[in-house]
Amino acid sequence: GVSTETQTHTSQNVIARPADLAADYILVGAHYDSVPIGPGANDNASGSAAVIELARVINSRPALRRSVAFALFGAEELGLIGSSYMAGHLPFDRPPVAMLNFDMVGVGTTLSIGPGSAAGRSLAELALRKAAALGAPASQFDPGRGSDHAPFAGLGLPTLMFYWQLDENYHTPADQAERVDPEKVLLAVRVALDTITELSA
Repeated sequence: GVSTETQTHTSQNVIARPADLAADYILVGAHYDSVPIGPGANDNASGSAAVIELARVINSRPALRRSVAFALFGAEELGLIGSSYMAGHLPFDRPPVAMLNFDMVGVGTTLSIGPGSAAGRSLAELALRKAAALGAPASQFDPGRGSDHAPFAGLGLPTLMFYWQLDENYHTPADQAERVDPEKVLLAVRVALDTITELSA
């Protein structure tokens, strides 16, 4: 037989920012929770890893350091709870000029880059140009409202979602670490970094 235990816990958002955050900052985020049935290696440890790697790289670049804040959202799988809370209670006294979201960036054949709303279309075009320059197999897609960019798009902000299509093990017990390709995660990071660098110029 199978033994299970159900408990109720309070979810948290994890937020990082430089002390001297610029007024025209960019928010980079991903959710860190998974569904009960899935270990969550691609959905969404891969996205969380991308955010952490971007934070590491950007912190080493003084010209960019003031320009970016970072968030790992809780309870995305329960209905975008963490990102919705942050969008409704912005912690830095002002909204970001853009929000970049990473969701499932370690498995797939095409790096899909999608604007979360009309306001993000030019941002998506910029990111796709950066992807092409890096030789990434990228295409534009419509990310809909199903990930953490959506609450920020609802504020009228330019948003982007980075996502590798497709993962046949999405929301299954087979979403395991050995199926995640670190090079795909890194390529998404590189495209985002080049996009952020141009936005911050």
